[in-house]
Amino acid sequence: SNRNKYNGSAGVNYRNGKINAYANYSFRYNPLYGNGTMMRENFFTDSTWYLNQYSNSQGTPVANIVKTGFDLFLNDNNTIGFSTTYNRKSDLDAQTIEYQNLDFSKTLTALSFREIEEKEISENLDVVANIKHLFNKQKQTITADFSYSHSQEKSSEKFSQQDFFTNYTPKPVNPSLQSTFNERKYSLATFQSDYVHPLREGSKMEMGMKGIVRGIENDFLFENFDYPSNDWKTDSLRNTNYLFRE
Repeated sequence: SNRNKYNGSAGVNYRNGKINAYANYSFRYNPLYGNGTMMRENFFTDSTWYLNQYSNSQGTPVANIVKTGFDLFLNDNNTIGFSTTYNRKSDLDAQTIEYQNLDFSKTLTALSFREIEEKEISENLDVVANIKHLFNKQKQTITADFSYSHSQEKSSEKFSQQDFFTNYTPKPVNPSLQSTFNERKYSLATFQSDYVHPLREGSKMEMGMKGIVRGIENDFLFENFDYPSNDWKTDSLRNTNYLFRE
């Protein structure tokens, strides 16, 4: 059995004397399952106590990748190349954690369950273009290369924690509800040009230029649910808004 894991790909290519063009697509569906146990013993206080955690999780990531491009041979001296790659990934994760507090005799004294639901979507785009010119003089060349990369990721999490009696019946109190939203962006553009001029046999002169533009953004929002007002309240102490350019 493949445990519901699937992947596939397809591609096409065309070539003649002047152009080489191609396109590829790939797909991947890879559900993940996990569980964990953590046992903690605290003996630095007057009395020893224990904290046990048991977790179960399930994730369903889906990935799609598309790549296209071409190489154009204008003549014996000039070549143009271009390619672009787009990658999109989505993921839905669910996790349940059981917290057990025990006293020095390992008798259960407190119990709670925490449920976490996370959604995530990420997208990446890469573009590359280049030009190459060969002069009539052997090994004399000039090239120009441009690349651009942009990635964006959006994720949200919802938390719900409910206290229970030690007989595993829920306490008559509202669960604690929290939520987060995070959006991250990253972009990078690079331009580079190089010139090679042969001199005497075994020597050459090289010169070039390079420029880089980079940007980073990160927004984080944290909210708590307020039962008296029946509304979500923003926690300004945990929120961040980061912006970087160069």
